[in-house]
Amino acid sequence: MLNKLHPNSRSAWMLVALTVMMSAGVVALLHFAGNADGRILFTQFDGNDYEIFVMDVDGNIEQLTDNAVDDWGAGWSPDHSQIAFRSIDNGTSRVFVMNADGSEVRPVSPDTFYAGDWGRAGIPSWSPDGTSLVFEAIDLTGSLPTFDIFVVDLRSGDIDVVSDLPVNEWHPDVSPAPGCAPFPGCWPCPPDPLPSSDA
Repeated sequence: MLNKLHPNSRSAWMLVALTVMMSAGVVALLHFAGNADGRILFTQFDGNDYEIFVMDVDGNIEQLTDNAVDDWGAGWSPDHSQIAFRSIDNGTSRVFVMNADGSEVRPVSPDTFYAGDWGRAGIPSWSPDGTSLVFEAIDLTGSLPTFDIFVVDLRSGDIDVVSDLPVNEWHPDVSPAPGCAPFPGCWPCPPDPLPSSDA
């Protein structure tokens, strides 16, 4: 059945994936993301808390995280070798990166950031070269308790703020344009303005 799907038919593939997951008894599914070889990441309640799983095109499911806290919002790196996700660490939510097999889990956002609630904060967005992540978080050392957009360099650990508005900014996504991360309801970061609707 899968080989009859048009390669660009995302909705059809998701329908198939959801059908297989329901058949496999998946009771909770949030923030799922597919990749080029047909594997999808999803969040499922394992009886104690929410963990991250991966499923292949044959319906085989593997649990990637197994701890005493909720993990969610998982997304593949461009080369599918790593996974970014959100989890709880010492009472606050943070962004983490792990290998595609669930090994070498490490935090990439500081413990002075609050990276959002389970089920609400989005999937961190990878740069095309896989060297940085864009995500929303609250800087707990800041003057305003609002979500801003940040980018972290995974090689150096340096973090820069992309937006710093007096309102919440959510769900950033890396643009094909270099150095720009647009997000719904707002505008891209400089230097690339949005094209005029009159053009």
